[in-house]
Amino acid sequence: MLIEDSASPRHVGSPADIDGEAQALERRLARRLLPPLFMVSLLCQLDRSNLAFAALQMDAQLGFSKTIHGLGSGLFFVGYLAQVPANMVCLAVGPRRWLPGLLVAWGCIAACFAGVRGVRSFLALRLLLGVAEAGAYPAIFVWLGAFFTPRQLGPAFTWVTTATAVAGLLGAPLAACLMSLDGALGLEGWRWLFLVEGFAPVLLAAALPFLLPATPLTAAFLAPAEQQWLWRQLQGEPGVELVGPPTAAAPAAATTTAAAAAALVEAAGAETAAADAGAAAEAAARRPLLPPDRDDSAAALPGGAATTATAGKAAPHKARPFGGGGALRAAIRGGLLDRRVYHLAAVMMLIDVVMNAANFFLPMIVRAVITGQFANEGGSGGGGRGGGGAAALNIRAALLSALPFCAAAVAMVANAHHARARDERRLHTALPMVATALALAGTPALVALGPAPALLGLSAAAAGIWAVHGPFFSWPAALLDRQPAALAFALIKSGGAVGGFAGPLAVGAMADVLGGWGGAMLLLAGCALACAGLVLVFDDRPRR
Repeated sequence: MLIEDSASPRHVGSPADIDGEAQALERRLARRLLPPLFMVSLLCQLDRSNLAFAALQMDAQLGFSKTIHGLGSGLFFVGYLAQVPANMVCLAVGPRRWLPGLLVAWGCIAACFAGVRGVRSFLALRLLLGVAEAGAYPAIFVWLGAFFTPRQLGPAFTWVTTATAVAGLLGAPLAACLMSLDGALGLEGWRWLFLVEGFAPVLLAAALPFLLPATPLTAAFLAPAEQQWLWRQLQGEPGVELVGPPTAAAPAAATTTAAAAAALVEAAGAETAAADAGAAAEAAARRPLLPPDRDDSAAALPGGAATTATAGKAAPHKARPFGGGGALRAAIRGGLLDRRVYHLAAVMMLIDVVMNAANFFLPMIVRAVITGQFANEGGSGGGGRGGGGAAALNIRAALLSALPFCAAAVAMVANAHHARARDERRLHTALPMVATALALAGTPALVALGPAPALLGLSAAAAGIWAVHGPFFSWPAALLDRQPAALAFALIKSGGAVGGFAGPLAVGAMADVLGGWGGAMLLLAGCALACAGLVLVFDDRPRR
C-alpha cells in the first residue's frame, strides 16, 4: 500500500502507482457515499415535481387553471431563495445533522398536500415545501466537498443530481400506479400520490446518519492511513508524503492564522499588511468544507482518543467552524462578492426557466400531444373521478412522460464524463442548450407529424437541458476555494430559483391565454438560446 501510516516505514511509489491508488480510493468513496445522497436527491425531486403528475387529476377536480398550476409550481422556488442562509447553517452545524432534519420537514409538508382543498392551501404548502428543500442540495454539496477534491466534485455531484432526471423516469410509472388507487379508502389517486411519496423521506432521514460519515476521519470503511491521507489532501497539502495522524495543532493553527488575518485587516495600517491578511484568510478558508462534528471530537482522531485540545470542553475552533472571522470574510468575499458567481447565477436562472417548465408541465404537454390538442387545449384536461377514459388517458400520459426523462438521464451522465475527460466546460454547457433551443422551437412542427416525432423532439430537449449539470456545476469548485465555493453554489442555485419561479408561471399563463403550447415552446427556446450565449461569453480564466 502506497499510502502509509506515519508509524510504519514510508513508501512512496511511482506517480502512476500513486495515481492508481488515489483513483481506487475515489471509486471506493463514490460507492459508499453517492448512493445514499442519490436517494436524498431522488426523493427531493420526487416531492417537488410529483405535482406535475398529480395535476393530471387534481387540477380538474379542484378547478385549477394552468396559471394557478404554474404559480404553485413557481412559488416553490420563492421559498428556495433561502439557500444561502440555509447553507450557512449547514456549514455551522454540519450536514450530518442538518440534512436529516430537512428530510423530515419536507416529507411532512409533502404529505400534507393530500389534504389540499383549494388554492390558498395549495399555494401555502408549495411555498413551505420550497423553504424546507432549500438547504438540501447545498448540504449535499458540502458533504461531498468534505470527501472529494475540486476536480472530483463536479462528476460526483453530477451522479447525485442525475436523480433529477431519474425521478421523472421512475416517478412516471410510480405516479401512474398510485393514481390508479383512485377511490381506495375514499381518497382520490392524487392524494395517495402525495401521501406515499411524502412518507419516504422521513424513513430515509432515520437511516442517513448511519449510512454516511461526517468527515474522512470518521469513515469506518477507510483504513486509518487512508483517512489521514485523504484529510491532508483535502486541506490542500500537496503530495502523498503528507501522511500521519492529524494533530490538534493543525486546526488551532488555522484558527490562529485566521485570527491574525482579522487583526491585520482591522489594523489596515499599510497596503502590505492588508495584502498579507487577505492571503492568510484565503489560506485558512482552503481547509475542507466540513469541520468535524462536535459530537465526533474524540472519534475524529485515529483510535478515537481525545487529545488535550479535544478533551473536556470543545476546542475553540469548533465553535467557529469557518476557521475564524478572517476566514469567514474571505469565504464571503470569494463566494458572494465575485462577479463571476453572479454571471453563473444568471446562467442558472435561464437553465431553470426551461428545466422547471419542463418538469412541471411535461405530463400535460404529453397528454395534449397524444390527444391532438397541442395547439388548442381547452380547460385543464380530464381527471375527474368516475371518468374511466380520462383516468386511462392520464395514466398513459404519465407513463409516456418517462421517455424524455430517460433521455435526460443518459445525456446527463455521458456529457459529464466527456467534459471531465476533455477538462472542458464552456462548450459542454453551451452546445446542449443550443440543441435544447432547436428541439423546443421545432416541437410544434413535429407535433403535426404525429405523437412519435413530437415525443422524440421533447426527449431531445430534455436531454439537452439536463446534460449541462455536470460541466456547469463543476465551475464553482474549479474557480474558488472550498468554503467560498459552497456559498457561491448556494447563490447560483438561488439565481436558479428565480428562473424556477418565472418559467412555470410564464408557461402556464401563456397556455391559458393562447389556448395551446406552441407559444410557450418558442419562449423556452429563446431562453435556452440566451443561456448558451451567456455561457459562451463567461470569463472563467483563473484570477492572478
